Amino acid sequence: DDEPQLLLLYGQILRGAPAGTRFDLTCCTRAEEAVEVFRGAMDESRPFSVAFLDIRMPEGRDGVWAAEEIRKLDPSTGIVMVTGDVDANLDEVERRVPPPDKLFYLAKPFNAKEIRQFSLALCARWEAEKEVDRVYSHLETMVDERTAALVAANEHLTAEAASRLAAEKTLRLSQENFRSMIVENADGLVIFDREQVVRFVNPAAEMLFHRRAEELIGTPLGYPLVVGGTTELDIVQ
Repeated sequence: DDEPQLLLLYGQILRGAPAGTRFDLTCCTRAEEAVEVFRGAMDESRPFSVAFLDIRMPEGRDGVWAAEEIRKLDPSTGIVMVTGDVDANLDEVERRVPPPDKLFYLAKPFNAKEIRQFSLALCARWEAEKEVDRVYSHLETMVDERTAALVAANEHLTAEAASRLAAEKTLRLSQENFRSMIVENADGLVIFDREQVVRFVNPAAEMLFHRRAEELIGTPLGYPLVVGGTTELDIVQ
């Protein structure tokens, strides 16, 4: 406000706030000065929660310009436009200084209770909104961390699944190649376990023994064999 007596009154009103309430008050006489003070406070990470601005200024920029600049610097500040001009275009002010839920009006002459109530209510609202922002930011961080962990786990599972599929494909091809090699082999091949029970017979062996594989598999070979040695068999045609 450009009137020193009103600035003095602001100080007296807010310093007389109820016990336990403390306001950090800065007074300016020009709009340009107010914007610079506000910018400096933002740079120092100690933003103002409320700004009381007289609309009419006899010199320099007016209060609406100051409100526009303050709103650009910090959209969360509650702005109270104070005026004794009954012809003030409040619709124009609202258009230039959105959003409407953070823009308020106070007519001169005001009383101490109005200033004190505006200050208490808007400061409390500002603090509550900052706390909500902090909680929301914390939740966003938690969600981001959880999402990153899930993405990493999914990538790991995808890579592991791809690796298993590749291994299974390689094994399947190996088995198919091995089976093709022994099934289609022209030599008779018989596979048996340590108890000499037949486990596999290829077509050539079926022809050699004149018996189907189903007849041989699961039965003892019936021939004396020496593990690690060579055994000769005479097969009568």
